[in-house]
Amino acid sequence: MLKEVIRPDQSAIRFKYDAFGRRTEKVVTGKKREKVIRFLWNGNMPFHEWEEMREADRKQPKVKVEYQADFMQRLAEREAEKARQKAGQKQPENLITWVFQDDFIPRGKLTRTGNYSIISDYLGTPVEAYDGEGIKVWERELDIYGRVKNVGKGSDRSAAPETGEQCFIPFRFQGQYEDKEIGLYYNRFRYYDPSLGQYTQQDPIGLAGGNPTLYGYVFNTMWELDPFGLDWKDLLETGLGHHLFPRSVAKKLGIEEWAKLTAYSWYPYETAGSGRFIKNFIVFLLSKEYLSTEANLWEHWKIFGS
Repeated sequence: MLKEVIRPDQSAIRFKYDAFGRRTEKVVTGKKREKVIRFLWNGNMPFHEWEEMREADRKQPKVKVEYQADFMQRLAEREAEKARQKAGQKQPENLITWVFQDDFIPRGKLTRTGNYSIISDYLGTPVEAYDGEGIKVWERELDIYGRVKNVGKGSDRSAAPETGEQCFIPFRFQGQYEDKEIGLYYNRFRYYDPSLGQYTQQDPIGLAGGNPTLYGYVFNTMWELDPFGLDWKDLLETGLGHHLFPRSVAKKLGIEEWAKLTAYSWYPYETAGSGRFIKNFIVFLLSKEYLSTEANLWEHWKIFGS
C-alpha cells in the first residue's frame, strides 16, 4: 500500500490503513502545520471523514524495528482514541457523513452546514449534487479514463465555483476516492492514475485479477468496474431495474417479447454479470419499431424515481 508521496516542493503526503486495506488517515504536511484527514468506515464504504490541524513534526523519522504484532499496535491506537473521547473530545465541526446503500454508490453527503443529495450515472459514478433547496451545487463529467473534464461549470452555470469545487464530491468510478494532492484515486488495495487509465501498483492478486495487464484497470470502462482494485466485473443483470418498455402496455399492444417479466430491462449500478443496458438495448431499439407514443416511457420510469 502507498505510504508516502514526496511532492516537488518537498512537502509530503502520508497515509495509514487498517488491516483490511481501508485508509484511516491522510496527512498533508506544511512548513509549520499539517492537515490530518481521518476516515471512519462502515464495512467497505467510507462513513465519516473530518479534518484536524496540528503542529508539523520537523524531526526526521527514526528507523526502528517494531516487534509488536500489527494488530496489537492498532488495538493500542484504538484504546487511546477511546480515552480521548471519554476525556471530552467533541465531535469535529467539519465532520462529513457519507450515505451509501448496500453498494459503492454514494447517495448523500451530510455536514453541519447542509445536506446534499448525490446523483449518479448508470455506472454509479457521481455526476451532480443538490442541496436541501434543490439547487445544483456540484457537477462534473469524466472522460473514459476517469479524468475530470469540468468542475462546477454546468451548462446552466448554476453551480457556483466555491461550492462546485472538484472534490466537493470526491468519488469517481465505483470504489474510487480522489486525492487531489497527488493526482491519484484511492481504490482500496491500489491507487489509480486517471491520466494513464491504469494503476500505479501491480495487482495484489496477480494474474487472478483477470485484468488487461498487471497494472490495468478494466477492459472497457463503459460497462466494467473494479471497486476493490483487484479484479474487474461487469454490470450485473440482477437487482432492482426498470423494464425499458412498460409490460402492461406491451401486453395491450400484443408485443409478447416485451410483455414478459424477463423482457429487456435496465439494471444500473450493480457489479458482476453482464451490462445489458449498454451491450444490447441501444442496438435493440434501433432495430425495432416498438417505441410507440402510446408506451409513455417517461411515466413508467418516473414511478421508479428515474
